[in-house]
Amino acid sequence: MPPRLRCGTPTGFGFNKIHAKHWTPTVDEDITATLTTPTSEYDQDPNTRVFLLNALPPCSGYRYRVVVSYLGYGSTGIKGIITAYQERIPASAMSPRCG
Repeated sequence: MPPRLRCGTPTGFGFNKIHAKHWTPTVDEDITATLTTPTSEYDQDPNTRVFLLNALPPCSGYRYRVVVSYLGYGSTGIKGIITAYQERIPASAMSPRCG
């Protein structure tokens, strides 16, 4: 079962946080693409996994980040998407071909 996007709160987690801080017209498509075909992923802590999708074209300098809680996020105990947003890729992580 894929992670669910909870309602959440404007400052805490979920849809309301994404809507208040990171909204774009393509947020649904960006989250879906990142979760289904991530460029990379890693465990942020024992409960939380981060999925990254480098933006296309590859030298755009941006990627999409989705943070998912599988076991319960902090005191809220939620399971699902905590946040999702576009971020600038650090220059050190860019391909040498992008110079």
